[in-house]
Amino acid sequence: MTTVDRLGGLLAQIRSSLIKRNAKGSATREATSVSPQSRLAPQHSASPESIKASLLSHLSTLDLNVGGDLQRARQLFVELVLVSEFGAHIASDQRFPQMACKVEQAMASDPRISDDLSDLLREIAGTPAQ
Repeated sequence: MTTVDRLGGLLAQIRSSLIKRNAKGSATREATSVSPQSRLAPQHSASPESIKASLLSHLSTLDLNVGGDLQRARQLFVELVLVSEFGAHIASDQRFPQMACKVEQAMASDPRISDDLSDLLREIAGTPAQ
């Protein structure tokens, strides 16, 4: 399986989770009368290739065998996916960093997803695992 195929599979998992979360939250949003403008609909605009290209430019400055750098790489991945899914305007929301952090933490809490993402990021960066 190629890096792009693996990235596409991970994106599909994230999209599925976001759609499920959006469906669960729609009743709550309606009950609390959140305006339609604040509701987010996935755009599915970024291809795995474009996310990989964006990641490459950011990963070159990180050592993915260092815990803090690996976590930052994972956070960058989540931020890129969220922006590609919901549009650049989401990044200007003051709650965006906290939301991206929570998504990264949720992914890190699943050992399979965590390992897959770490391996994928190392592969994209050309960093061998230690």
